Order: sequence, then structure tokens, then C-alpha cells
Amino acid sequence: MHSCGNFDLPQKYHIDNKLPQLPADVTTQGYGKLPQMFMCRVPHRYTTRHFRKGLFVKWPKYIDLILKYAEKQNFEQHLRCEEAKTDAEKCNLSFLVLPFLFPPGQIRGSKSSKSRYVRATVQEASASFIQRREIGTNIPQFLEENRHAQPFVLALGNRMLLPEQVFVIVEQCTIPCSDLLQGVDRCFKLIYILDVEFPWECQHVWDFLQKCMFKLGEGKGRDSSVPAVTLLRNFLENQM
Repeated sequence: MHSCGNFDLPQKYHIDNKLPQLPADVTTQGYGKLPQMFMCRVPHRYTTRHFRKGLFVKWPKYIDLILKYAEKQNFEQHLRCEEAKTDAEKCNLSFLVLPFLFPPGQIRGSKSSKSRYVRATVQEASASFIQRREIGTNIPQFLEENRHAQPFVLALGNRMLLPEQVFVIVEQCTIPCSDLLQGVDRCFKLIYILDVEFPWECQHVWDFLQKCMFKLGEGKGRDSSVPAVTLLRNFLENQM
């Protein structure tokens, strides 16, 4: 680990290894310190103007536009859910549709693989971003069976658009969140704090959030975004 102010941040790890131990400031209910720890990970020139507002202020301005764009992309063929009526339901739906607006990620295949690259399915891309489970899910068993190396969001509830509990999952750790907005915000910041790569299955979702919402043009992942990310960015910027 290396020190950043009052925080000890883990060094970068290889994707095939276990995640480094979470900083004590996170595991001892110090979730309010995540923004400060996050700022230690990004170039200094980004930490003053763009991060003061954060996702909580920016995202609500884009919700209706993202849902409008998603309808044009016929997201309903992949995500069947009830109609979003309240502001909270629309906000949650705007996150759930993201994996269906971009192509699933791909990763270089193994030597024994017939294909040079292996592409995820849209369902795999969605699950690596936000997993949905019913209330009553055995969380200890869920954590034991978790095979995702990078952080992701877990939403518990019998209604897709209004989960009763939201967590960020980091291997065997659960970090409680008030809603999906906070869950996505904390998940993104944890990816930076732990200095891990974006989950490859939904890498374009995080690339969009990174460059469009957090304005980190030189962040993780691809130097240049796939066309679908650029199209959505341009659509939002032209409508604002």
C-alpha cells in the first residue's frame, strides 16, 4: 500500500490475483471518506472543478434524456420491467438500461480458445454492472459463490425498479448504499481506490460514466471510446 494523506491505498494488482485488502477506512464503516480517497487516485487537475458536484448532481439532469435515447435503441427487448413512474424509478431504470446501449465487452481468449477474442453476452454485461436478486437472498452464500474480481452493484428487491437494499460487492465484502445512484457512485470510486480495471464484460458502461459524468478523459480502459459511447455522449451534450 501507499499513503495518500491519512489513507493507505492498495497498490495496483493483476487481474488474475485476489483483490488487495480494502483500506480500513472503508471496512470500518468509513464510507463517507470514499470521495477523499478517490481524489487521491485521480490527477490533481481533475479534483477541483469536476468532482465537487459528483454523480449525485450530474446524473439527475440526464435521466430523461438517457431514457429517451434508450427507447430509440429498443432496450425493452433485453430488459422487461414495469413502467417507471416515479423519479426514483426513472433514476434506477436509467442505470439499468446502460449495459444495453453499448456492445458487450470482449477479452483476449486463452491459448486453447478457438477465438482470438471472447465477447460477453448482453446478460453478462448487465450482471457485471448491476446484479439483481430477490429479497431473502442468502448473502453469505452469494458472497461465497461470487467469482467477480472487480466491484459491482447488487440490488435486492422484488421490484426491479425499486430495490429495497443496494450494496457494492467487493469479493467477500458488502458496502451498503442508500440507492442505485449511490451504489454506482461508490462502485466507480472503489474501482479507482483499489486501482483495478473495469469489469471487461461492461467496460463500455464504465467508460461512458468515466468520460461523460466524471470527465476523466485519461482514465482507465480504452483511450478512445467505442462509437456507441461517443454517440450517447454527443446526444447528451447536444441536448443540454
